[in-house]
Parts: sequence; C-alpha cells; structure tokens
Amino acid sequence: AHALAALPLRIRTYDKAARELAAASAAATSLAAAQRAAVTAVVTEGRSEYAAADAFRVAGASAWPAYESLNADQSLWLDRALAGWYRSADEAAGAYTVLRTDKNAALERARTLLQRVDAARRPVSERERTALAQADAALAPLRSAR
Repeated sequence: AHALAALPLRIRTYDKAARELAAASAAATSLAAAQRAAVTAVVTEGRSEYAAADAFRVAGASAWPAYESLNADQSLWLDRALAGWYRSADEAAGAYTVLRTDKNAALERARTLLQRVDAARRPVSERERTALAQADAALAPLRSAR
C-alpha cells in the first residue's frame, strides 16, 4: 500500500525530469547531432515509460483491494489456527478454503491485471535503459572535457 501511495509522485517526478531534459537539450547549442539524438531518445522512451508506469499505477490501485482481502483472511486464519480454533490440520485446511473461496476469483483477476500491465511495462523500461546507456556513452566526451 505504501509503494502504491508513493507511485503517483514518483511518476509525476519522472515526467517532470523528462520534460526538463527535453528543454535542456533544446537549449544546449553545443550538442553534436549524435548527442542530441541520444538525449531525444531518452526523452522519448522516458515518456513511454511514464505512460507504462502510470498504467501500472492505475492497475495497482484497482487490484490492490484483492490483496488486502487476502492478507486480512490469512491473518484471521492464522490467528484462529494459533489459538487452537481448529481441531485438526484437515479442519484448518478446510476452513481456509471456505474463507477464501468467494474471493479467489477477484484475486485471480487482480493477478492477471498486474501481470498484463507489468508485461507491457517491461519492454518499455528496457528500451529506456538502453537509451540511457547510449546517451551516457554519447555524452561521455562532455564529461571528460571538463
């Protein structure tokens, strides 16, 4: 829940950084064409990564209640099991099954949703990592010129 709560600010900050990098690149008159292209690729892929991260944020917000429900049910079941509520391991297993049965479909939908948005996000993030590495190499002469 804490990570999901922090995600909107992190995503906005990432978007702001991409916009600032685009503005700085446009204002930098000393960049060679290859350097400018490398920075432009970082900005372009960064914007794509922003959109993918925002899709994950939306999916996470809608999927998270199913995980909170799972956690609450597991806590209740553990409390009961540790307190000797169940007479046998079979009874405890059956109780857990009954406790979760009505909620399993929602949990499966949440898992599927998160898997889909994460699968869509991964190649976007990989392209951004590649763009960053290429920009780092392209801009290396500027760092050594200091």
